[in-house]
Amino acid sequence: TEAALFLRGVLTNAWHIPAEARLFIERKSDMYGVYVVKPGTLLKMRQLGLQVAVRSFEREVWQRSMNNSAMYLDIIMQFSDYCCFTYVQGLPKVDDILLKWLLGYTPCP
Repeated sequence: TEAALFLRGVLTNAWHIPAEARLFIERKSDMYGVYVVKPGTLLKMRQLGLQVAVRSFEREVWQRSMNNSAMYLDIIMQFSDYCCFTYVQGLPKVDDILLKWLLGYTPCP
């Protein structure tokens, strides 16, 4: 809504947030917070001082030991009062249902 956009603008402008960091915190669609990123993004986020949890599923994918429900719970458990970003790696593909659940978890009010 217009009021929500206004409030977000007020809160965002209350602190000095470098333009480079805004690339990672502003939602391009104004709705969901799931992005596919280029290699090197994690390093760039850390250089900006952003708290980023990293979850690699390489072993689980190789062993086929984790289903979508378990991956979803594992990913969202990475978020906390101090961490707003979870960087997921090691998934050669993301099943539609997992993506749907993650999008449902991240909508902007």
